[in-house]
Amino acid sequence: MKIDVGMVMLGMVVSLLSAGAYAAYSGGSGTVGDPYQIGTVPDWVTLADESGDWDKQFILMNDLDFDGTDVKPIGTSSLPFTGFFNGDGHAMRNVLINVPALNSIGLFGCLGTGGEIRGLGVEAVSVTGDSFVGGLAGCIDGGTVTLCYATGAVVGDWFVGGLVGQNKSGTVTLCYATCSVAGNGDIGGLVGRIDSGTCTFCYAAGAVSGSEYVGGFAGYNYNGTVSSCYWDMGVSGQTTSNGGAGRTTAEMTYPYAAGTYEGWNFATVWAEDVDGNLNGGYPCLRDNVPSLPHPADMNRDFRVVMGEAIGYLTGWQQGGNPMAYAIRAAYLWQNGEQYAYDPGETPPICWVLAP
Repeated sequence: MKIDVGMVMLGMVVSLLSAGAYAAYSGGSGTVGDPYQIGTVPDWVTLADESGDWDKQFILMNDLDFDGTDVKPIGTSSLPFTGFFNGDGHAMRNVLINVPALNSIGLFGCLGTGGEIRGLGVEAVSVTGDSFVGGLAGCIDGGTVTLCYATGAVVGDWFVGGLVGQNKSGTVTLCYATCSVAGNGDIGGLVGRIDSGTCTFCYAAGAVSGSEYVGGFAGYNYNGTVSSCYWDMGVSGQTTSNGGAGRTTAEMTYPYAAGTYEGWNFATVWAEDVDGNLNGGYPCLRDNVPSLPHPADMNRDFRVVMGEAIGYLTGWQQGGNPMAYAIRAAYLWQNGEQYAYDPGETPPICWVLAP
């Protein structure tokens, strides 16, 4: 039997290349139905290096802690990110980007037409660049950012924002930033400069400082649209903005003053930070709210139909120690019978017929 060694070697090379390309991330093939999976910090570093993948589909599999690792932005003004990045409600923490002489700086340097970032949190970020600098994206050039937030510190010269440096013909909606922002001109708490872009249902609550065109929400706005957006005048140190409505800290934090967050969806999109432990009292995005223990109020009456609910309540409330956020209840009624909470009972049977 004759074996073509050249063809065998070529086949091996092709197989190795295919396997290597697949192994570059934690999984996936970069398509809509099978996005590349970002599950580790090295996955993200690979994405930053592989500009050929900047038009692909990605999903973040879990929270990532960069622990101060200095990373490169994804996308440039000449080669923007035009793919789809689904944060899936996860966050990237402790990211360091320190390139003070370069433009288009952020976790994403530039988001181009058709590009979208959705459901991504950036926490305790430290971003330093020259111009077009943001906690999440340096510039948006026709792209879309939805359900995202940024916390930390952003420093630059011109076009500097807590979330986005410049929004040019793009869309930013259902987002917030609490980053401190410092620069020279076109400096804003959420976005530094808006050029024919749109911002809706967003807020900014970070310190903002600069020399020219400085605003609590947006520094400069040229033909842009800003609606249902707010900034904290006290925290930002800014009483004016080129877009958005200024509010006091008391008005923007729970219990949220009337006329603030008008038209916002607190049923499925935003969550109230009742005790201030999640976001300092400011609204949180529901996809990013963790499950936390919460004390049950044993001084309120609540009517509930017997069945699975009673089992859940006994599991949630063991003895005098609440295990999770539970329906606040002291008494239960069913078919005329009244049940009362009895902490003296052996857990998890804590609900007995009241005398």
